[in-house]
Amino acid sequence: MAVFDYIESHGLGDKGLDMVLHCRSHPEIRDYWKEIGTVLPQRPYVSVYTRAHILLERGKNREWTPEEYEF
Repeated sequence: MAVFDYIESHGLGDKGLDMVLHCRSHPEIRDYWKEIGTVLPQRPYVSVYTRAHILLERGKNREWTPEEYEF
């Protein structure tokens, strides 16, 4: 996933995912969603940001479906 590639390539370490998902609290990594979004050039980076939140901040009340695990 492009988010994890970004975290690794920029040396964000263990707190990288939190930094990326809570961008307003971490202005030192400005415009990273635009960079991550280049992986899907046909989609606006805001759409990539929204989808990443859906996938990575899944509600604890909802279980993954077998299809989601496979994906």
